[in-house]
Amino acid sequence: MPNLSGDCHLVTPASGEKFDFIETGDLAAVLPTNTFLQDGLYILERFGQLIVRYLSRTDNGDIDISDESKHMEQAPASDLPYKLLGQVRALWQLTDIDKESFYD
Repeated sequence: MPNLSGDCHLVTPASGEKFDFIETGDLAAVLPTNTFLQDGLYILERFGQLIVRYLSRTDNGDIDISDESKHMEQAPASDLPYKLLGQVRALWQLTDIDKESFYD
């Protein structure tokens, strides 16, 4: 289990919202932060839009920024083109449960 603190907020996309890595019905524990803490998923803001990206530190100290499908860009840690709002500390994905399997 990841290190969750009382500062985490549980969030889920609203009906019709689309985010990389987090589907409608999924539940994410988000730790508010405005700094890069460690490699992982982050909630970011750019041009008034919320987005989710995977951020990772490169060997030279820059930050790689990726969406679900590909590496998108690299930026110096001191000059990210996004406003960091939070880090996803845990993600639970919605799955269908076959009720009959519980009663067999």
